[in-house]
Amino acid sequence: MSDGRRFDVVGTGIATVDELLYVDAFPKPDGKMAARAWMRSIGGLSAIAVATAARLGGTAAFLGAVGADDDLSRYVLDALAREGVDTTFTARVPGYTPIHAMIVVGIDPPTRNIFGFRPLDSSPPGLPPIPDEGIAAGQVLFVDSAHGPRTIAAMRTASARGIPVVADIETNTSPHFPELFALADHLIVPVALGRTLAGPEADPPAMLRALWSDRRRLAAITDGEAGCWFRVAGDSAVWHQPAFPVVAQDTTGCGDVFHGAYALAIARGESVAAAIRFASAAGAVKASRAGGQAGLPRADDLAALLAHPPISRRI
Repeated sequence: MSDGRRFDVVGTGIATVDELLYVDAFPKPDGKMAARAWMRSIGGLSAIAVATAARLGGTAAFLGAVGADDDLSRYVLDALAREGVDTTFTARVPGYTPIHAMIVVGIDPPTRNIFGFRPLDSSPPGLPPIPDEGIAAGQVLFVDSAHGPRTIAAMRTASARGIPVVADIETNTSPHFPELFALADHLIVPVALGRTLAGPEADPPAMLRALWSDRRRLAAITDGEAGCWFRVAGDSAVWHQPAFPVVAQDTTGCGDVFHGAYALAIARGESVAAAIRFASAAGAVKASRAGGQAGLPRADDLAALLAHPPISRRI
């Protein structure tokens, strides 16, 4: 690391505690069925992204927020510590707790339904700004759309320091969306948001045009088993990275894993195309495994996939 940047990836945004319930299929109204398994895991866009970067062999820190002294917050901090994620700059806010969610995962076909106990874009009262030294400690800043003003300030600080910002923005419903959208250097969004911005009948090139700006290094659309479409700075072409073929078991957190792996690859100096392929392999491995944090991939898990096609192609 150079210039005091101790971490590959520093991330701010959502941390959750997820209760994962596995069933054969999502039940019909008023129905009963036996569950296959239950487990607790950390979740959330930012928490899983930094945990993924650490699990893949990188160094990472969580700059988000937890409560001052409650069971859910302790669980989040302990879970991040098990991955080697630094929490020195994690805000401890009295009266605040992480989002608590129930996720029902259907096995055949693979489905998931998420029930959260707090709005994902809500900000706790009294949330302090992220210390500049926390942002400056990272090669890459990862953000999601939580804690809008705090996140926007962090993005501006990173930009002033020449630190690239990788953003995972799922919806445009937050009042802070325009600024979050504008400040992202590497913007990776789900296909649903692409269609919201470009129109329900838009194809990937049209969606990427809606995402593009002069500051972008990358704009990308992810669409599960259909793969990822992307555009890079200096090239108006649209590229497609097919999904790696795996048997899906649980898609919970796949997008978060994709983002964390991408951020790590960029921190390591990989090209955008190589980072997209690395991220695609990481997301595929996660999809092939049940569990939230338990299913996060390690670098060795990606080797077999990365040794073979598919590779991205221009469309």
